[in-house]
Amino acid sequence: MSFKPPDPEIQIVNNTMNSTFPPLQCLRNHCRETKSHDKGKEKATITKSDRGIFWHRGLSLSPPRNYTQGLIPLLKKALWSSHAQGTTLRAVLCDERVIHISSTSLDRGWGCSYRNFQMACAALMDQKVQPKYLTLLSEPSSPGLRDIQQWIEDAWNAGFDPQGAQQLKKLIGTKKWLGTADLYVAFVYRGIPAELVDINLTGRPRGVDIVKDWIVDYFSPKSNSSKPANINDALRGASPIVVTDRMPIILQHQGHSRTIVGYEVTKTGKIKLLMFDPSMNFDNLTKQLALALYTHNTSSSDSRKRSSESSSASRSGPKRFRAAMENVISIDDEDEAEVLIIESSPDQKPRERKTKEALGKSGVPTKTLQDFLDRLRLHTRGLGRMEYQILYFPMTQPLTEQDKRSMKMIVSTEY
Repeated sequence: MSFKPPDPEIQIVNNTMNSTFPPLQCLRNHCRETKSHDKGKEKATITKSDRGIFWHRGLSLSPPRNYTQGLIPLLKKALWSSHAQGTTLRAVLCDERVIHISSTSLDRGWGCSYRNFQMACAALMDQKVQPKYLTLLSEPSSPGLRDIQQWIEDAWNAGFDPQGAQQLKKLIGTKKWLGTADLYVAFVYRGIPAELVDINLTGRPRGVDIVKDWIVDYFSPKSNSSKPANINDALRGASPIVVTDRMPIILQHQGHSRTIVGYEVTKTGKIKLLMFDPSMNFDNLTKQLALALYTHNTSSSDSRKRSSESSSASRSGPKRFRAAMENVISIDDEDEAEVLIIESSPDQKPRERKTKEALGKSGVPTKTLQDFLDRLRLHTRGLGRMEYQILYFPMTQPLTEQDKRSMKMIVSTEY
């Protein structure tokens, strides 16, 4: 499903800007800086051994420790809990397969854009709308940290973004910061359709709410008719917590960039953006709960598909039950009342058993879900002040060589 950007003439009173301009110059310059740690004691370079492994769900290998699967299903559960308490009115999330990637000691302090890029790549490689994206992003090399730098320099050598090439000069092996415009170059060079949106709030009284308007419009499910096409559409429209097939977006402001995975509307009508920040790390319990939910959702979907293909299949036995060597996790199917119960297996080590038995039969504590949700809320105080840039993916057919030639000079839509 492709995305049509919101119409600024509708969203913004007395502002009819709807054309393309070069990306905000000062925002690009601010993010194109170098940084080394320990006041220069550490060289601002990356060695060949520090490539930064890239992983996506299509690989048979286990993910690195800084990769966390299943946070969108866990976020959905936390929002349901908040809705039950009367705090959340409604919420819309991106594709549930999106993973979180944390910065490590390798890139902490300079790698936020690189990790946001990797999160976007992992999502684009796992989606089903444009399956050709997988090959474009994985061959001949996948986006490890140093490979991202190689992609951008290859794009410069092919004539893309001469302004960026002039500013950064050399990128491979350095710890130079990147902006969303640089990530755009890497995606377009590899044939992935991408778009930039610039938002300047100078002289606009509504301030950051304008940024939120654009993001809400992007994530909100669209209907082509006034009536739902089928019962699934009707149920989706009625649900206060919705998971869509939208790709996440990258939001940059002066000083930082984050991956936006959806939004929440509170009971007071306030809009809170929901984000995956590369600077975040999650403890083992959160990772375990998230993976359990994701595995449950995936297996439930597969089970429903198999049942529809073979109505004569046996339906005896537990409705939902999956066992592993280390623990047993059972999950109720109802979203509103869904409960995770983690039970110890007899062969577990005492230390492991103690951690898991802390959950007991009560499921996930409400406070655990509240704390998790609050971590992922992007509070207004955490945003920049005046200038923002958004990188998003319209999910159209891969770019042709002619398309790429026409996109060598970066342009963006001003909202």
